[in-house]
Amino acid sequence: MSENDKPEIKYCVYCGEELEPGEIYCPNCGKLVVKPKSSQSSEFKSPDIRKCPNCGTLIQSSVLKECPICRTKLKEPPRPRPKKPEQKQGLVFTDDKLEPEEKYILRKENWQIKEGMAVLYTSIFFYFIILSFFIFFPLGDNIYNVLISTASEIVIGLYPIWYIYSNKHSIKKLGLIYEKEKLLPAILIGLIGGLALLVFDWLIGFIVQYMVNFFGVSEIIQESVNIILNTEFYWLILLMFLYIFTSLSKEILFRGVLHNTLIERFGDDLSGKIIVITIVSLAYSLLFLLFRFPLGLLYFLPYFIMNFSLGVIYELSNRNLFCTITASILYNISSLILLLIL
Repeated sequence: MSENDKPEIKYCVYCGEELEPGEIYCPNCGKLVVKPKSSQSSEFKSPDIRKCPNCGTLIQSSVLKECPICRTKLKEPPRPRPKKPEQKQGLVFTDDKLEPEEKYILRKENWQIKEGMAVLYTSIFFYFIILSFFIFFPLGDNIYNVLISTASEIVIGLYPIWYIYSNKHSIKKLGLIYEKEKLLPAILIGLIGGLALLVFDWLIGFIVQYMVNFFGVSEIIQESVNIILNTEFYWLILLMFLYIFTSLSKEILFRGVLHNTLIERFGDDLSGKIIVITIVSLAYSLLFLLFRFPLGLLYFLPYFIMNFSLGVIYELSNRNLFCTITASILYNISSLILLLIL
């Protein structure tokens, strides 16, 4: 007979008389033998019931310290765990249907769709306000114009940071994962990715040069290049630092906010990732096409390819923003150095 087939009752719970298997009434006191559930189910479904290790009597009282039948000392009853108050799922009435309340509750480590889009639009709005000021009050073609136009791009990353800290959310919401075991691999992938971006830039350069000649804007580009080549050394150092901060700001907005928000909408599978990377690349290219027109038209394709590559790198690093920040900084600084050398 297996252990599961053995009877659980060996003694009468009323008088302690030993019972034979299959007996319905106690031969001593004549009372009905109550067969409780198996000990396994009792342990899980009724944790307050204790079993005497000697006679097998089941004891429901949490006060008794010894078996009332054989006087065997019992184990201490487990302390009852306080039940968590049940939270009823709320509903929110929208235009034509009821939706779960959880859909609209802000989370500390993940973006809601409306939340992320609101942060994105607000950041772009502040950037537009600053650019509008310089459109109405131009500084002319000089190094100051280059520095200020570059510095204005830092604004797009400031509002997301302020939003995270003001709402006491985790910076991991932006993809800023700084644990040592995850940070070092992300930086390594970023360095390799930055070098790959330089190679892509060299390959795309032939297409850009063709478009520059086709649209006849080579003089405008050469004028901007001459401003950088003929400026003082300390302005170049400042420009490099600005490139570092602009790289950080762009990655915070487009990868930390937009990419992470869209992933919540399109899913974490391969097709969802491709859709998200494509949308983010188009958004970046269209934004700077609008704000840097007509030069933005020439660099639409390079911007798209570079951002698509950064999106792939971001996913390869398990969405660690330090990866794409490293790649973007390496690419921008190296491009400036190559411009000065070559």
